[in-house]
Amino acid sequence: MAAAERPPQLILAERWARALGMTTGPGQATAPTGAQIPALALQRGAVQLIAIAPPPLAEGGETFLIVRIAMAVPASLRAILSRLGEDSQRQLNDAIQAALLSNPRTAFQFSGDPKSVTSIEVIQLEQVFRLDEQDRSSFNRFADAVQELVVGLNKVGRAYAGFVQGPPAESSSRLGGSTQGMFG
Repeated sequence: MAAAERPPQLILAERWARALGMTTGPGQATAPTGAQIPALALQRGAVQLIAIAPPPLAEGGETFLIVRIAMAVPASLRAILSRLGEDSQRQLNDAIQAALLSNPRTAFQFSGDPKSVTSIEVIQLEQVFRLDEQDRSSFNRFADAVQELVVGLNKVGRAYAGFVQGPPAESSSRLGGSTQGMFG
């Protein structure tokens, strides 16, 4: 998508992301209706996020930006988790929920049954906020969103890693395995 065709939110997000030392590129996002939504890929090191420009809520209304990060839960990790007892799976689910609920500005969703740690394939975290190029706090809010999403997903990853390395209820039985590739 050429710069002239991009929504102003993405032009602004690209400028801000570069000011934060991130690289940017074309992104893809799909609305619940299946329609493609303009998006911008953001990356710094191994961290990959996406900025999404939803349509305005009303003609001439305020503009918003969605910043999203996702974590794939590999099938190999889900197989390891399936060997945990029910209590350990429940504890892991509680730990994941606590990590996700630790920031009230972050929304989250799962692909798979959120009550079953063995069926969750992807966890997405996102923040939505109002943009105003004239208001310096919009840049700060963008930077906060990036940081808070990365920290939130890191907390989820640590919850998983704690159980793969040895769940609290079954600490004498190390399950082994790797969390490598979870953040992709």
